[in-house]
Amino acid sequence: MIKVLAVLKRKDDITREQFISYWRETHIPMVKTLPGLRKFVCNVVVDDFVQSNYPAVDRYDGCSELYFDDLASADAAFNSAQGKLNGEDALNFIGQRLFLATETVDITDLQGV
Repeated sequence: MIKVLAVLKRKDDITREQFISYWRETHIPMVKTLPGLRKFVCNVVVDDFVQSNYPAVDRYDGCSELYFDDLASADAAFNSAQGKLNGEDALNFIGQRLFLATETVDITDLQGV
């Protein structure tokens, strides 16, 4: 399993509310149509928590997780016609950083850690 993580920061000319609305109502429905996508998770930053507890940390607005069977599937998805449309649409509301990861640790019992 390959996970594509996208760390999202809104464009300077849109509000946080506009960012979240566009992400949820316009972009996410497009993402869900990527070929080979097995799972999608949308994570919206809890702004008040970050601002009060980590004021020196760069401010981001969200993170998305896209799961594929393997690297070839992820590559095919992002190079597909739909993947290219999604990439173009992302420019409407975010400055985006992507990276690939494999999820190898599943901590289900924190008492034993």
